[in-house]
Amino acid sequence: MKIAHQIKKLGYLIEIRDKIHLNPAWQRGPVWSTSKQALLIDSILREYDIPIIYLRECTPGIPYKYEVVDGQQRLRSLWNFIDGEYTLPNDLDKVENINIAGKEYYALPKSLRNRITGFRVVVAFVRDAREPEISLLFSRMQMGVRLNPPELRNAVQTGLRHAIDTIARSHPFFLNSKISPARFKHQDYLAHAISICMHRAKHDLKAQQLMNDYNVTDSNTYAPLMRDADDILTFLDRINERTSRRIKQKWTFVDLFYLLYQNRAKLGRLRPKEFADTYEKFDQHRLEHTAEPERLLNRRPTEEQRNLYDYILAFKISGGERKKLEQRSKILIHRFKSVLEGKNVS
Repeated sequence: MKIAHQIKKLGYLIEIRDKIHLNPAWQRGPVWSTSKQALLIDSILREYDIPIIYLRECTPGIPYKYEVVDGQQRLRSLWNFIDGEYTLPNDLDKVENINIAGKEYYALPKSLRNRITGFRVVVAFVRDAREPEISLLFSRMQMGVRLNPPELRNAVQTGLRHAIDTIARSHPFFLNSKISPARFKHQDYLAHAISICMHRAKHDLKAQQLMNDYNVTDSNTYAPLMRDADDILTFLDRINERTSRRIKQKWTFVDLFYLLYQNRAKLGRLRPKEFADTYEKFDQHRLEHTAEPERLLNRRPTEEQRNLYDYILAFKISGGERKKLEQRSKILIHRFKSVLEGKNVS
């Protein structure tokens, strides 16, 4: 891997924007708020320094010439402002006696627009970088930016990471769901589900365990599981459709996924309507009592009420701990028993 630093005007980065891929696999998508984006433009107008932008040169045959290694949020902020997607805040001080408050790009005088396009920044062009090298470079750059665990995992270049990322980006369940895709949340949900299935709920679902899973190199360990995942997600998409896209909380997703994984041999015989009705009723009861679960134990609680109480506590407090995972799994198996045993299957 070779890195060559060059001083470039922002106008250059605007001109070649169609040749720059903002969202390669290791990147986390748009994160900066509008106010933070505007702060960058304000800094440029006041001629403050901004950090180096790292661009990786792509291999021939790829639609883009460069991939962003570091600087995605800065480039996105610049291009969004040029495109008129936001205006500067109304409380900004003047720049050299020129009022910039509340202005969009083309409302600025030409002198300030030229200041933006003529602003010089150091661009580091990364050449001859293989996947492990570029991911390591990205991870080290982000150490001061507090990447969340899903973003750190996404910098790992392994078969399981690629498989999870591909399904999370393309499966109808995630495309149709109400789960936000920001900061690799789709990948995070699926990584938790894969991990609980891989270890049969015998390990805590914590960041280090998931990272260890991502570093598994033997495809025989996870390939069959990924094939099952596609069928399970297809079934969950049908459940989601019948329940107004109700599956959006992580532990709900993980628990249902694991329940279906344990019963994957029956998956083709399960009726989505009965499964959806059972899940919706159970989830409604959970939400009704989640604020005060102890009310379920008043007077003479039924077995169903005691189970719901235990489930809510295992759901709300340290939900990724092994004991909590096992407890919730047993409760769901009991709750869905008639559906899973085919009593409602024609």
